[in-house]
Amino acid sequence: MALHTNHQNDQAETVLIRALRGSGVKGLSAIPPSRLMSCGTVIYRPLLEVSRRALELEAEGLGLKWVEDESNSDSVFDRNFLRNEILPLLEQRWPNSTEALAQVACKASETQSFIDDWCVKQFDSGLLLERAQGEKVIDISVLSSYRERDQKILLRAWIDNFDCPQPSERILGRVFTELISAKPDANPIVQWSGFELRRYLGGIYCQRKPVGGSESYSETRQFKRRGQVYNVEIAAQNISCAYESGDVSMQADSGRIQLAVPGAGFELQIKSRAGGESLRTRPDGPGRSLKSLFQEAGIPPWRRDTYPLIYIDGVLAAIGNLWIGAGFHAESGLPVLSVYFNNKY
Repeated sequence: MALHTNHQNDQAETVLIRALRGSGVKGLSAIPPSRLMSCGTVIYRPLLEVSRRALELEAEGLGLKWVEDESNSDSVFDRNFLRNEILPLLEQRWPNSTEALAQVACKASETQSFIDDWCVKQFDSGLLLERAQGEKVIDISVLSSYRERDQKILLRAWIDNFDCPQPSERILGRVFTELISAKPDANPIVQWSGFELRRYLGGIYCQRKPVGGSESYSETRQFKRRGQVYNVEIAAQNISCAYESGDVSMQADSGRIQLAVPGAGFELQIKSRAGGESLRTRPDGPGRSLKSLFQEAGIPPWRRDTYPLIYIDGVLAAIGNLWIGAGFHAESGLPVLSVYFNNKY
């Protein structure tokens, strides 16, 4: 738990700044009274309803010396300009303006809470489709059944789940004209601030903008004894490979696969797709083209080349963390190659 000392004046300043930036209800909610951080720490702000002047008087009564940050007097900064120039003028004309602005945040927060609850109900009522590896995408046909106003609200609420900045109204307008209205076989992209929205099989995908190019790669390593570990840096990915002694974990782990390998050593090769590859997924089955496997699994085309191909002694053994070829499934007590991926595809 952590306590922050933001007070009513801070709240009023934040409301003004957000309003001048054209923020909606979520932005006007300003500073929340509490917040759960990704690390698990909860931040509480118990003084949001207490004015700066009340805190100063309390400090004086306790004999505490007020320490002022020198930079607070520099009105070149937006927040300082509002604090030093604008809010005093507002207080002269409307003595309760600071409290009133803080109330705007409170009312906006209540409204946003209602909107959030409504959006969750829509998501749980068929608006989201489940795609490969459990990824949730927006069903365009269902989204289109809502009024455009509601579509915008739902899109913004869904985008919030990806820990990315909200797109501007201009960018959101492009989502409607370029992505939602696109032909089913089109592959439109709308990008902003390092993120992007894409369309595939009637669904809208949100993801970080890929880092690096699509250049081909091929890395080869020789494993001759147990305990060897190699780290391979390819195409902005880090892959760790460890030659181990048969400690096979039965737990599903999207960041790791385990492959059966020869006990006397082997050659590992990690390559990018070149086209035309096939993988035999069943001992009694034929080899299947990677294209058909990706299509059947619903993997979007733009992600297919991000899965590295893993070869053992020249034989395709695995496609990233998606499929393991027949004959390469690890067994307890036999040598294994553990392959760790630094990201979930």
